[in-house]
Amino acid sequence: MKRHTKWLFAALFVLAGVLFLPKAQTEAQAAARINYTSLKLKQGTTKKLKIKDSSAKVQWSSSKPNVVAVNKKGRITAVKGGKAVITAKTRKKEFRCKVTVTGLNTSTLTLSKGTKYTLKAKNTKVISWSSNNEKIAKVSKKGVVKAKKTGKTVIKCKTTSGTLKCKVYVAALNTTSLRLAVGSQYQLSVSKTGDDCRWSSANASVASVDANGVVTANGYGGTTTITCKTGKAALQCTVKAVSPGNITTPMSALPSTSVADVLDVTVESYPGTRTYTVYRQSASVNKTSGDNGVYSGYMPAHGCAACAVSTVLSGYSGMKMGPIYMTESIERRIFGTAWQENYSKAQSKQMPVSLYGITKILDAYNVSNEYVRQFDQVMAVQQITNHLKTGNAVIIEVKKIGSDAKWSNSKHTLVLLGMTDNGYAIVADSADRADYFGDQRRIKYATVMELVQYMFPCTNPTSTSVYYTSESACGGYILVNPQ
Repeated sequence: MKRHTKWLFAALFVLAGVLFLPKAQTEAQAAARINYTSLKLKQGTTKKLKIKDSSAKVQWSSSKPNVVAVNKKGRITAVKGGKAVITAKTRKKEFRCKVTVTGLNTSTLTLSKGTKYTLKAKNTKVISWSSNNEKIAKVSKKGVVKAKKTGKTVIKCKTTSGTLKCKVYVAALNTTSLRLAVGSQYQLSVSKTGDDCRWSSANASVASVDANGVVTANGYGGTTTITCKTGKAALQCTVKAVSPGNITTPMSALPSTSVADVLDVTVESYPGTRTYTVYRQSASVNKTSGDNGVYSGYMPAHGCAACAVSTVLSGYSGMKMGPIYMTESIERRIFGTAWQENYSKAQSKQMPVSLYGITKILDAYNVSNEYVRQFDQVMAVQQITNHLKTGNAVIIEVKKIGSDAKWSNSKHTLVLLGMTDNGYAIVADSADRADYFGDQRRIKYATVMELVQYMFPCTNPTSTSVYYTSESACGGYILVNPQ
């Protein structure tokens, strides 16, 4: 009996193995399948891949992540038009899914103003192209995108597979030119970009830039270019490292002739350049100026101060209304009764604005200033030179010395705009003086020492007359924006 029982159990065991082994093998084979072996997706869509009936750890990867991206859970995203293979790797086996993406060659595009890029549709046929905002970026019939101005828009491509979209950014830096004092820093930033910025400096010994766009001036006297590469754009900023106490303008950047009635001149300053407008007082537009001829003939004879203060305000406040507006409107508003008294006199008795009066006008426009009434020549040369090298202007009063009328036939107001790199003051003059300077009329050049010899101090330093009265009360010079 016992012997028969043993044989029975053995037979049953063998039978069970025969019956259940194929089923286990079938289950193992079923677990080793990926749910998709090929897919066709539209740009911007997603799909979940997985290995069926498996608890094994899976590593996911894409042959072209810029076309089809995949995360660690098998979620794939169609990034742009093209083809890619997604691989699922377990400890013992690999599984693949071929993905075809119907889309553009990029879904986001960053350009700089004026640059172009050609969009292409892949795995479909193009019907038409369009832009949501052609003021930002236009697109041609062939998909060529041209960046017009800073901003963001969407380019649409109508295809036989549907409408495809590309976000287009036209990026810009917050400034394209900098003057930085050695040791100082400036934060550059990018607006309207769809990509990260990779910063670099052409010459880090002049100015370096960190990964966040912070520029540091390292070496005086040089110029370099800071570049931000973002998407397809290369945005650039020119950086000049300066010493705020030793700023000069290259003579080569200044006019050698200047006969115009109105002339714009740009000089080095800090933190940037400064552009002044220089006026000719005897210009035809000034000879017949004034309501009902009240000021007719005044400007050619007495308009040097009005021209001088107009030049200074053009550089410091952006006011470019000119000397007529200065005389007829600004003086009238600021000086009131004194203005009325001055211009009610016969024209030969009407006087230009005094240096003291100029300080009141500058005050009204929030342009800081220091009026130096008394000085000796050594002090004046040193103070004026040092001030000009800060990139700021000086207003001076000069006179005729004996028969020497090089700078004035009587008394005259001039503006010194800065210093050249070869040691000359840049002189803005409303008078021509062609006999002395030829075609150097609006802009002349002289050493500070020469100019100081024609200047004169006040012997009455307490005068508050806003119009010229006498040499004793109206001499000296004004330091504009003293540091």
